[in-house]
Amino acid sequence: MAHSVCAKEAEETRGTLPCFEDTEVVRKPRSNEDLCHLRCGKCCTVPCVVLQSFATAKWALAMLTVARVVSQVVLNGLIAVTISTLEKRFELRSTESGLIASMSDVGQVLYMCAVILFASSRLDKPQVIGWGVVVMGMASILFAMPHFTAPEYTYINEEILNYCGNVTEPDCDVSSIRNYLYWFIACFIFVGAGSCPLIIQALTYLDENVPLKNSALYNSIFFAVGGCGIAVGFLLGGLTLEVYTYPSVDPDDLTIDTSSYAWVGAWWLGYVVCGIVAVLVGIPVLMLPRYLPGTEKHRRNRNADTQKSHYRSTEENDGKHGLWMVFSDVMMLLKNKPYMIMTVAITTNSALIYGFSTFGAKYLETIFGMTPFHSSLLYGVSAFVASFGAQLTSGVLVKKFDLQVVGMLKFMIVAGIASAVCSVGFLVHCDDIDFAGGTLPYPNSSDALSVVSSCNRDCGCTTDRYQPVCADGVAYFSPCYAGCVTKLNETAYTDCSCVGMSSASRAGHDVVVSSESCDRNSCDMIIPFAFVIFTCFFTSILTFPPSAQVILRCVPFSKRDLAISFKEIIVLTCGVIPGRVLVGFVLDQGCVAWSTECGVDGSCEVYNRWDVARYNTILLVAQTVLCVICYALALVTYKPVGGDAREAERMEVTELSAGDKSQTEA
Repeated sequence: MAHSVCAKEAEETRGTLPCFEDTEVVRKPRSNEDLCHLRCGKCCTVPCVVLQSFATAKWALAMLTVARVVSQVVLNGLIAVTISTLEKRFELRSTESGLIASMSDVGQVLYMCAVILFASSRLDKPQVIGWGVVVMGMASILFAMPHFTAPEYTYINEEILNYCGNVTEPDCDVSSIRNYLYWFIACFIFVGAGSCPLIIQALTYLDENVPLKNSALYNSIFFAVGGCGIAVGFLLGGLTLEVYTYPSVDPDDLTIDTSSYAWVGAWWLGYVVCGIVAVLVGIPVLMLPRYLPGTEKHRRNRNADTQKSHYRSTEENDGKHGLWMVFSDVMMLLKNKPYMIMTVAITTNSALIYGFSTFGAKYLETIFGMTPFHSSLLYGVSAFVASFGAQLTSGVLVKKFDLQVVGMLKFMIVAGIASAVCSVGFLVHCDDIDFAGGTLPYPNSSDALSVVSSCNRDCGCTTDRYQPVCADGVAYFSPCYAGCVTKLNETAYTDCSCVGMSSASRAGHDVVVSSESCDRNSCDMIIPFAFVIFTCFFTSILTFPPSAQVILRCVPFSKRDLAISFKEIIVLTCGVIPGRVLVGFVLDQGCVAWSTECGVDGSCEVYNRWDVARYNTILLVAQTVLCVICYALALVTYKPVGGDAREAERMEVTELSAGDKSQTEA
């Protein structure tokens, strides 16, 4: 078998060429094959003259970024678009479909716990990242399998009645098809776990293989371009849902179209495509070398920014092994003041960003009366452009001005103050919708604000069916709650007792209520508010790249994977997941009319806009002010070891010696 270029180089340089592992450890290769794998990844078994030209930081960035894009397509794009279709196809409730989406966070937490407990400094990062991408791809394909194994979907054109005395009861029977919920949960756990190395190992791999001043820029490009996957996911999901779930069926044979409630699109197709692409992308990632050419000079003096107290504790920790070593390392992180303060700041900021990413489109629909399509489009474009621009801008500024930890903390304070100021703009809103029983009482009724009134109490109405109709500028929960007893067509009703009470100028039977008469009560403030959204997102996300750099630099070089994993566990469990719940909870405080799902509390249908605006403004200002306080505290408590040149040199020698010892034991 022909030897590769790398194997030949190993033969010629055996014993003289230094090999740098992920923890700044210099050691001599144990064999030609060992050196080959260190320099060439998995390409040492085949001739790789051409492949070696791809062993550069830029190509590594390109490969990892493509993998990041694919992960974001599945995690934050496809699932958001197809979730309602999954509910319909597999008879899931909203809480259950939301549980599926959150399982990726569970998978990531489980992976990071494994990294903390079992991973060592000898971790081969490209291998971990590559196999993670492959696992994510396989799990994505398996996620689509219920389409092929579940009973065939059939639709029934059943007329649904929802007016006084004629209300079709919702079907609340439990079907066996709902058991696929557990399959979706299991698959999405693996999707999340497989994508997690792209958050941890990819970040540190890029950091250790580029010059220190370029680290922030590389990481910014990685996360900014990777974020494009969300937009791609929305586009791909939207296109696949336009196709019937069984593409082989002739469209002419269908009696429904995409406008029908019974329509189920090809939700599964996007997951299969992304799964295949992920597996293919994982192959070149697996072939990346453990370290890139020139990495030795990029890793020198990387401990100069380490928090002094943390490094001294690391020295005292020498000789400990196993779980005791893990426990000691975690305790040192907890005692590292800048690290923990920045973790609190990132957690708070993530709660804000992810919370409003989840409910942003609904917020625009609620406050400004926009249609779901236009609210999603406006919010998505504003948030995406702000996120992409902020990530790149921040990375370029850090590189251009060669900002160190202190400079980055000051930069984040300024950005945080700007974010707090623009958060006040969330007070902007349109006037409330006149909603009977919600924002105003039924006329001539002494009942408290409620959709149930004396005029519709005997109609047998249910809040399981939200079908708004309007007349005289007033909206009603449904034709039944408007007291209508006569149906004119699919959208119009008359003989409405509740509407008659609201109109002193004419009798009730002369009034026609219709869903086509409903006005969303929009206003001209949406354009200024779009600027507010953009500014708030931009200034908040400006802090992301320098925050990651501060986390990386204030801990010992060999503890970066541990530090990132521990930080991400806190961010997910205390920031991202609770943030979504918190923003949803605050949004619901302005609710004036709830729907139900088989008698169980469902979603809010009508809001008091002023309440929603001021509650969310208070939340945003509080979160951004807390972030600024954390940045300031981190600046005050940051005491780097690099101030003493001799101590920094001793620190590096000590760590290299410890690394040699660990390699000998291995």
